[in-house]
Amino acid sequence: MTKHAPFIHTGERSVLFQLDVLLMLAVLTLISYVFYGWRPVLLILCGMACATLCELLGCLLRRRRIDPSDLSCAVTGALVAMMMSPTAPYWLPAVAAAFAVLLVKLPFGGTGRNLFNPAAAGVAFVTVLFPAYMTSFPAASLNMQALPLTGTAELQTVTSPAGQWLSSGTLSLTWGDWLLGEFSGPIGAAAGIVIAACAIYLFVRRTAAPSLTLSFLLTCTAGARLLCQDWQQALLLIGATPIFFASVFLLTDPVTSPHNTPGRILYGMAAAGIVLLMRRYCAYEETVCFALLLANATAPLFDRLGGLLLRRLDSRRHREVEG
Repeated sequence: MTKHAPFIHTGERSVLFQLDVLLMLAVLTLISYVFYGWRPVLLILCGMACATLCELLGCLLRRRRIDPSDLSCAVTGALVAMMMSPTAPYWLPAVAAAFAVLLVKLPFGGTGRNLFNPAAAGVAFVTVLFPAYMTSFPAASLNMQALPLTGTAELQTVTSPAGQWLSSGTLSLTWGDWLLGEFSGPIGAAAGIVIAACAIYLFVRRTAAPSLTLSFLLTCTAGARLLCQDWQQALLLIGATPIFFASVFLLTDPVTSPHNTPGRILYGMAAAGIVLLMRRYCAYEETVCFALLLANATAPLFDRLGGLLLRRLDSRRHREVEG
């Protein structure tokens, strides 16, 4: 009997996957430190610590053995913090991480069995409850002034590219701004060139599937062109928002995505379509996490559809060989 996603074996491959992702997130953390100082680093550590504590609590309550090699909770905690503003209160990533682990991951059996991406669910949860914290971004990255560790309420805030487009339909960004991170946004959307380098590393290591990311980004860009004035605006709308970060670190989660290439391509295109529809009609500034959760629900369907396409291709090849 063939098993479909969500399903992944824990073991050496899973540990290597988690280490690769944590390494790339550490690189992005270093970039955020250069832009903002220690505050975003502490936010990320808060998310990781809370996710780890919730994982330990879950293991104790279920009387299951604690696996010290399972780093998925640390990955989840870092990801939820990366999707937040550098000025977010320290309890915000902790709340998101607790929701992600206790209510999204553990109820389905833990690592490798969750139906929905825990990090995306945690970010969506705090976006609904605390939208003001999720849409307030500092201007400090433009001159690389370190943020204060406390008392950020009086800081000058600016509109992120996503909010700017939502309010005016245009973006005042250049390619240099995007590549070097000269714009305000979530911690993880630091510099386009760094996220691109992280993606290449994960692709080469086969930790992330390029068919997922590329089909998603190409469909998003083509759809964004219908919403923007020109191709540059469309590309920047995708690159300078959490969509680019999510396409590399959230969409490619092997537990909540299809396991074959045709299924991944179709899944990426479908997820992009949901993102574009929600960006056009949803009231929230950034909707990629909501869209990914909806897409997660369809992953088994695309896994089966991709498998069906592969079997038909194999059957056609056999007929051609025999003929």
